[in-house]
Amino acid sequence: MAPIRSPFYPRVIGHEFAGTVTALGRHVTAVAVGGGRAVVDPVVSCGHCYPCRIGRSNVCANLEVIGVHRDGGFRNFVAVPAHNAIPIPADMPFSLAALAEPISIAANVSTAPAVAL
Repeated sequence: MAPIRSPFYPRVIGHEFAGTVTALGRHVTAVAVGGGRAVVDPVVSCGHCYPCRIGRSNVCANLEVIGVHRDGGFRNFVAVPAHNAIPIPADMPFSLAALAEPISIAANVSTAPAVAL
């Protein structure tokens, strides 16, 4: 029997990361290059499906996660959509900025309505 091949691996992992912007795409202006610092939102959504249209891009029908479906933060360099690169202050340590993703999950869960079983 042939081994089952994953469409996602081998993959460079890392979905909680921040770094220095070293280059920009042709039409990108929102993030500074050459010392601009950003934390990355690892959820890449399509913007067109029903969940995206109602503001629920975290459950996009075509969702991809940087570090799972695309190479992630353990690469020396990684390309991310400009919308997913959120500028951070110059004095914020990258290690602190990288906590934005897990903290956002905790904040989202703490505001969700209670579910009784």
